[in-house]
Amino acid sequence: MLIDLHSHSTSSDGQDSPAELIAKADKMGIRYLALTDHDTLAGLDEAERATQDTCVTFIRGVELEIEWPHVGEFHLLGLNLGPNDEQLQKALEMQREGRKERNEQILALMRKAGISITYEDLQAKNPSAVLGRPHIAQYLVDIGKVKHYQQAFDLYLAYGRPFYLPKKALPLEYALQAIHSCKGKAVIAHPMSLCLSWRNLDARLADFKAMGIDGLEAYHSTCSVAHCQRLRELADKHGLLISGGSDYHGEHTKKLGRLGHYHFGKRAIPEDVLKIIQ
Repeated sequence: MLIDLHSHSTSSDGQDSPAELIAKADKMGIRYLALTDHDTLAGLDEAERATQDTCVTFIRGVELEIEWPHVGEFHLLGLNLGPNDEQLQKALEMQREGRKERNEQILALMRKAGISITYEDLQAKNPSAVLGRPHIAQYLVDIGKVKHYQQAFDLYLAYGRPFYLPKKALPLEYALQAIHSCKGKAVIAHPMSLCLSWRNLDARLADFKAMGIDGLEAYHSTCSVAHCQRLRELADKHGLLISGGSDYHGEHTKKLGRLGHYHFGKRAIPEDVLKIIQ
């Protein structure tokens, strides 16, 4: 049985529409799938409808960026979200406003560098998406500025590159309240992106648990088997549930390109991650 509790669609920065994602998951034999688009719930209803006449059990989710005054990034998954999501919707609106402001600033840097682009151009190419750097990266591919998607980040959009700007993010306490207000589970996504040593991660997990974090994404596409095992041991030590997901964005992002698998698409996510949604 294949399981994936972290995936993305065109409602944020994925390649497949929510319905296409479900169809692909069903064809691959995925039996449990969470759609966790960045800063939006817009694709959840479409995805849920698309599961009719499939073998996919759908899990409503979201991915939020959290304030993190260190090297690295802090992303928080909300899994198994219920319908009472008013507070979460307010949090998402804050995120979208911050993302739009950052996008406009990045586009201004690009225009200053001689690249003709407006926010309207970007939205027209992605009419239903919450825009972000991946859409800008694809634009750079489309106009021939770079050869492929990853090169856009490597040369222009990654940390320290000419068009990089930090994004406003949510305080952890506020994000936890928003997720828990609709009966969801709050899970630290791809913990290695926090860029903490193992010792510091161990220490911080105690704090995160006390604040209300429910789980840790111990299995992820970019994580080695050894690191996944170590993350699982840390979760057990701190009384956190484990989760696992490919972080699938589409076939164009090869390292995140196999639903239901971790360790660079080589191993199936273990079934016991389902405890996070039970």
